[in-house]
Amino acid sequence: MSCWARAVLAVALLGGCGPVKPADPSPGPLRVGVATLPLDAPVGLPMGGYSRGPLLNAPGEPGSAWAQTFPATRGLQTLPTARAIAVSNGVTTFVVVRIDTALTTPSLRWRAQWTLRELGSDAPLLVEATHTHAGPARFFPPAPVDGVSQFDPTASSLDTYDAEAEARLGRSMALAAKAALDGMVSASMGVHAVADFRFNNDRRCENDDLYGPGYQDRTLTVVRFDAVDGSGSPTRPLAGFLHYAMHGTILDDDNSLFSTDAPGAMETWASDAVGVPLLYLQGAAGDVSPSTGARGHTEFQAMERLGRMAAPGIAQAFADAKPGPAPTAATVQWYEVTPLTTRESLGYARGEFPEFGGIGCGLGAEGCAPPKEIAPKDLVCLPLKRRAYNVTDVVVGRIGGFLFASMPGEPTTAIAERAKEQLSRVEGVTHRVVVGYAQDHAGYILERPDYLRLGYEPYVSPWGYRFGEFVVKVIGEAVDKLGQKPPPLVEPARVEVTSRRAAVPSAVEPREEGAVGPLARLETARFRFHGGDPALGTPQVWLERQEGGGFAPVPASPVRTAGLGLEVVLRYVPAPTFREAPDAGGRDHLWVAEWETLPTTPVGRYWLVAKGTASVQGAERAFELPSAAFDVAASSAVVRLEAQSLGGGKLGLVALFPPNPTVRDGGVVVAGVRLRDPFMDPNKGAQAEGGSITAQVTPTGGAAQTVSFLWDASARLHVATVPGAGPMTSVAVAASGVTDGAGNTNATPLSATVPPN
Repeated sequence: MSCWARAVLAVALLGGCGPVKPADPSPGPLRVGVATLPLDAPVGLPMGGYSRGPLLNAPGEPGSAWAQTFPATRGLQTLPTARAIAVSNGVTTFVVVRIDTALTTPSLRWRAQWTLRELGSDAPLLVEATHTHAGPARFFPPAPVDGVSQFDPTASSLDTYDAEAEARLGRSMALAAKAALDGMVSASMGVHAVADFRFNNDRRCENDDLYGPGYQDRTLTVVRFDAVDGSGSPTRPLAGFLHYAMHGTILDDDNSLFSTDAPGAMETWASDAVGVPLLYLQGAAGDVSPSTGARGHTEFQAMERLGRMAAPGIAQAFADAKPGPAPTAATVQWYEVTPLTTRESLGYARGEFPEFGGIGCGLGAEGCAPPKEIAPKDLVCLPLKRRAYNVTDVVVGRIGGFLFASMPGEPTTAIAERAKEQLSRVEGVTHRVVVGYAQDHAGYILERPDYLRLGYEPYVSPWGYRFGEFVVKVIGEAVDKLGQKPPPLVEPARVEVTSRRAAVPSAVEPREEGAVGPLARLETARFRFHGGDPALGTPQVWLERQEGGGFAPVPASPVRTAGLGLEVVLRYVPAPTFREAPDAGGRDHLWVAEWETLPTTPVGRYWLVAKGTASVQGAERAFELPSAAFDVAASSAVVRLEAQSLGGGKLGLVALFPPNPTVRDGGVVVAGVRLRDPFMDPNKGAQAEGGSITAQVTPTGGAAQTVSFLWDASARLHVATVPGAGPMTSVAVAASGVTDGAGNTNATPLSATVPPN
């Protein structure tokens, strides 16, 4: 090619006849991958989110090599995981990683980023936490108060920093991101939003005069990805994002089991409902609590109820988000900045606010009535010590018509609305969301007048009343540069892990202890097995049911990786405990898996399977143990009958199983973990649904007659018409007179009387 032709092709960019600059790559079709891996958070590592206090000396506290000031976890109700969705158009690639923790930090995010680089990928990460208050802790680097170095406010809710715990979490996140990147396939996307999804509540009363009571974002947004064929036509659902605002605080600070709490319950049950993994993106949850709609349900039951009740609406939104053919050139954009967080960059004058941030601002001024805005000059804070890493992190990203901005902390509803106003300036976008708890954690992010009304949220927010407007400004600047090459990022110093805890050898080889006996529905199967030290990884335990000549996992969901469900609670019972013998050369690492059966559990033969690693006779060894097989039969535990008049001679019956409230022993939940009936108070008992009830009915002053009551799903009653029946009519049911839709019955006679008007 002649010099003249080359110059024309270069369009004056080369400035002469030097080498031709390669053309910028053109965007290609969308590619998406998804992966879920357990977080490497050993049982015994404390939970973060609440100020649990120095309780290691509390009665029954087993202690742990992983616990320092907070109580050790004693097992798990749901396994904390890292779920990753990778997206790319061949030019721009990034990975969203969701972790089941209370928050994230730059140091944790960069642990994952550095490890991902070591695994061969430079794809940037958006790391966001679901904000469960029952996830692993000890990964927040110290941020001590100036002049009182021993007072680290971050440790009051995340326990003291532990580099090894952080490194384990970071590696799990990187492995999930790499698996998602390696599994990318061609995809199309669709988005749908539901405006009034009623599963959260306003939890900040101090700002009611500003925004009105009940001010929260109830918009549910679902992003759906479908795999496509060679022509770009969708062939099957692949994965999706589920964006909602909701604190993970159904469980209280005395819970002893790892749990994904409300966001995890919503994600899990919705994923089951749509048949592919959904990734929960946390929204503006800073002033929003979960709303379970519980009818006497507490703790794990309330959590499961929220998940089960929300799932149908999410499944419908997922169906409504069904994508069309994939465009040949997908829009995928990413702009990330690490702006300075200094007093000057945030807009404070000298002396207006502590130079390196402040904590405890407005101590003693909490209260909701009457609301009062404090003057900035009257604000008193504990100044924080200068830290080496004085930047934060903000991302604006786009996938097709879906645009998001991250916020480095807990955004309130109002400040998220200001951020979405910035996002609204991007054309061609149909849905805009703010992702909170992402990349960094600078406390709650509030508008200035909201912050100055004080309360708990400002009290724990180190950058004060100007930080919210600062973050919104940074988002606006990123919006203006979306599509451009991001600037170099400021990375924190890497804290090396100089020593690691050694796994304590198993004093007993992996095997089952005893055997699970035959069960009737509503009873609990307990699989006791000798395994390995939690440092070698939490054993995965799952349920299988006999089908034909073998056993198959239950539930048969394509979403559930073995051991990632919520049917089985796993407890760790070491002997001796760490508290009894911290330097033990060996322990009996006993694990107990508990499966509470429900009124609708299919009858049949089951076993529980445990898989893990143990250190035996000087060598680490993988094991996989099925329990002895056991049978589950129908229940005969219908124990109570209620009758009511529906008018016109029509009667309704309620047949009830025994109560199953949550039961605690020494602060530990020991029973009542599973939800039997979302519509009945567990203190009253679950209702026997479906089927029929044969009863002797005697109207007042009339003759007894045999009546068959049939299930009416809309009324949630067994219903029959009995001429002359009304108040004071008596109903008697013989043993086995109740047969519900699952084949359960009553072992003893039951009776009831229609109450008077």
